[in-house]
Amino acid sequence: MRRDNSSPLAVLGPQSLLFRRRGGRLGPGRHQVATHPRDVLRVTLTEMLPLHPDARATSRMNAAYVLEALHDPELHTKLRDDLREKRALVEHLIRQAIADGHIAADRDPAVETNLVLALTGLTPLLELDVIESRAALMAVDQYLDRLFA
Repeated sequence: MRRDNSSPLAVLGPQSLLFRRRGGRLGPGRHQVATHPRDVLRVTLTEMLPLHPDARATSRMNAAYVLEALHDPELHTKLRDDLREKRALVEHLIRQAIADGHIAADRDPAVETNLVLALTGLTPLLELDVIESRAALMAVDQYLDRLFA
C-alpha cells in the first residue's frame, strides 16, 4: 500500500486536517497538517474520544444531547441527519483511500466505515476509567495499521 503525502484528503473538514499538538495531545501550539488518509482518520477519531479534560467535557455534553434526542423527535431527526452526513464523509475518505491504493481493494468501504466509527464506542470505557487514554490510542492505532496494511 502507498503511504505518501501526494494527495491531501480534505473531506472531513479543517478540524480533521489541521490540528495543534502540545505535549502529545491536541491543544494550543504548533500546527501540523494531516495529509495521509490514515492520519486524517486518526485525528478524527482522537478528536471524538474523551482523551483529555477538555474532550471529556465535550463528550459529556454530546452524551446529554443524544439522550435528549431520544425523547425529542425533532432533535432526533436533526441529530440522525447530522450523524449520517458525518458518517458519509468518513466513508468517502475510506472509498478514496481504497481508490488511491492506501487500503486494499477487497475491503468493503461501508463495513470499514462502521468499524472505524465503532472505535468511538471506547468513550464510556474512558469516561468510567475502565481503560486509560493510552489503551484507547493503542486500539485506534492497531486498527488503522491493519486497515492500511
